[in-house]
Amino acid sequence: MMITTTTALTKALLSLCLLLHVFSVEVEAIRPMTTERMPSSPPKNKYKTNEELRDAFDAIAKNCVETSQGKRHGEVIPIGSSVNGFEIFAMRVRNLYDDHRDKSNNGERTTSENEEDDDVLNAQTTPSFGFIGNMHGDEPVGREITLRLAEWACGEDDNHRENEESSSFFGNDIEKASKVKTKATLYFIPTLNPDGFAKRRRENANNIDLNRDFPFIEFAKPEPRRVPHHVKMGAPHVQNRRVNDLYDNTLRQLQPETRSIIEFSKRVNLTGALNYHEGALVANYPWDGNLDGSTKYSRAPDDKIFKRAASLYAQSHGEMKESKEFVGGVTNGAQWYPLWGGMQDWHYVKTQTLDITIEVNDRKWPLEDERLGEIIRAHCRASIDTAHDVMFVSARGFVFDKSSNEALEKCEVRVENLDFDRQLRNDGQTNKPPLPVFTNKRGYFVKPVFIAGETSGGTTNTFEIMVTCPDASQTHRQKITDVDVSNGVDLVVRILTSNSKKTVDVKQMAALRASSSSSSSPSSSSFHGGARSQRGGATRISPKSKKSKYILFCVTLTIIVILVRRQRRRRAKLNAVRKLETNGQTFLNSPVPKASSLIS
Repeated sequence: MMITTTTALTKALLSLCLLLHVFSVEVEAIRPMTTERMPSSPPKNKYKTNEELRDAFDAIAKNCVETSQGKRHGEVIPIGSSVNGFEIFAMRVRNLYDDHRDKSNNGERTTSENEEDDDVLNAQTTPSFGFIGNMHGDEPVGREITLRLAEWACGEDDNHRENEESSSFFGNDIEKASKVKTKATLYFIPTLNPDGFAKRRRENANNIDLNRDFPFIEFAKPEPRRVPHHVKMGAPHVQNRRVNDLYDNTLRQLQPETRSIIEFSKRVNLTGALNYHEGALVANYPWDGNLDGSTKYSRAPDDKIFKRAASLYAQSHGEMKESKEFVGGVTNGAQWYPLWGGMQDWHYVKTQTLDITIEVNDRKWPLEDERLGEIIRAHCRASIDTAHDVMFVSARGFVFDKSSNEALEKCEVRVENLDFDRQLRNDGQTNKPPLPVFTNKRGYFVKPVFIAGETSGGTTNTFEIMVTCPDASQTHRQKITDVDVSNGVDLVVRILTSNSKKTVDVKQMAALRASSSSSSSPSSSSFHGGARSQRGGATRISPKSKKSKYILFCVTLTIIVILVRRQRRRRAKLNAVRKLETNGQTFLNSPVPKASSLIS
């Protein structure tokens, strides 16, 4: 009985093993089919390596599309290298027609425009904006945000998109998004710290935090309140000195990644920039530091513009605005925690770039899932809206020489809202005037302005624009009253300089020749295109300005007075000598009295 039971149990186990074996064979036969389909649909939300990221941007630049607004041109520009030698690059996207390209030449560069990259970077005639990511190596989401934005900038127009996901990915206002794409020059710098990303750590390969490595501009880092022990014991104490200039290398050597973005920014002069970080969900604006190192609000001259741009970003993002930690999803840098050597303060002072630091997520290095895709899309939408307001709610235009019509470089342009700037605040202090901007090689400038109310409401404000050029005899002042600045103000300023070249424009020369050839008798006519006149068929330059005449008159009068006084002194000396000679001759000719007559 026992043997029979054992035999039956053994047969049952053998049958079960046989069934499991058959099932496993079927599973193995099916598994290769599943594996083959995986590469065709890889995970969409995946962090790319440094090499994959560069290949992706090269492909985007190569496939920029041509639209009704003109041919969109994408170009990858190397701007430096990391400690370990990895290339740091920027991708520039612009419309060729908007950059003085010839439409009849299919958007290609003409022979007169074969300029070096350095000249092109400093010769823009459109507003510009930068999107910068991965300054800290363990914060990679900015890499993916800049990549998606670059794909959008080089892709089809928003109003031509049929893909539902693509439509929801971009800004809510199609008109604003199209304006940013077609009327501006965009720069995408996906990674400033490729070495840190490779090792998944905050610092670069030299263990330096890049966002503490920029020269101190507005505030010197305060001395520690505690006196170090070695100083108490008599050791020499080096005072903390302030670095005021980019090229002042007497105190310390900047990291190669820091130098790369500094040199790039000095050439480009971005109108605005967004710098993506992780570890919180907030938009952070200058100042980052203050004089005493305390945690309190540190107000920049363009504080209203900064705060408005940061608030717009938080509002467009949605979730950021509902932050429980930060009111409205924004914060002043020093009020959150003070730091020195940050990029946004340096950008603001040295290149007049309105730089805002964006903390994109509370958790660093979020998982590669659908949540990552939502994070990227929300920040792309907010980035486009903010870029539009910073670039186009502005006063922009050109500054030319009034005589020669040549572009004036390095002219200081100040724009003040007379209704708000220089007004008393609640704390009794007067608002500082906004920082000026400077014209580039083509005389172009863009200065973001603060306006009251919503930009979509067509609010009117009164502005005063002051332009001062190095060689100009006076400051140009112009008031703009009751102008709708929701789309910005376009200006052309002409200034008479002291070293204006005495040349006539080609078109003006043609007009002068035509008028001189048509007239049979000598005549006098004026040409109102500049400060030139024609008389009797000959071209001559008009007299100098009134101030120059006044200075010349004063100098001439002073010389005349000096010569007259000198001549009077000479005559007085001559008369004195003649008088002495006459008196001496009279004394010699007079008779000598006797000695007895002199004795009493």
